[in-house]
Amino acid sequence: MSITDEEFAQVRRAVAYRAALWLIRFELLGLVAFIWLLVGAPSALSWLRGVVLAGVLALAAAAMFLQYRAGYPVLRMRTSRPQDRRITRTLYGDISCSGGSRPGVDPRDVAG
Repeated sequence: MSITDEEFAQVRRAVAYRAALWLIRFELLGLVAFIWLLVGAPSALSWLRGVVLAGVLALAAAAMFLQYRAGYPVLRMRTSRPQDRRITRTLYGDISCSGGSRPGVDPRDVAG
């Protein structure tokens, strides 16, 4: 299943998509904390590592659900179409806040 540029622009305007981006960012922070607990603090309580890992997995599941609700085909088959790669790069850019334009804002609508 593929997604067109127009459909993806509509997905990027959805509130659920923006919420999913924030959950993914928090998930990455949780992943860094988990790795630090494994490597940097080997004397940390073992249950703490489990709680952090469970939190990371819960954030990942919630982010996937919100992306699905926004209309992004999360569970699609991987294809090698350039359009899909471009949309995936845009998604990664949105996660890192360097997507070129803010999610939900059409660059043509911004006065400048």
